[in-house]
Amino acid sequence: MTLSKMHFDACSDGLAELLTEGCAPGDRPEVVIAGCEAHVCLMQTALGLLERGFRTWVAETACGSRRAADKQMAMQRLREADATIVSDEMVLFEWVRHCRHPQFTAVLDLVKRRGS
Repeated sequence: MTLSKMHFDACSDGLAELLTEGCAPGDRPEVVIAGCEAHVCLMQTALGLLERGFRTWVAETACGSRRAADKQMAMQRLREADATIVSDEMVLFEWVRHCRHPQFTAVLDLVKRRGS
């Protein structure tokens, strides 16, 4: 599914409503977010999600900015706003949870290939 947006904060263009579609009233799913220009669109969208009560995880190793200092400041601001800052590898292993998960081997192979 694609969400067309004009605002830096995708919540202003309907992201929060899209994420809660089909959820019980009052339920807020957990959201993992990653992307480019961490200090602009990604940060403002994450802040928008936090304001709306979403548990927001930012995969820092899957985020970027043209300048390293901008990314670093965005991660600090998000941390202070109560986003949970994690690595992409942390997210992958939390999703599979155990070594008997049907996708465990594929995830492990992906992580090992990336480390080479």
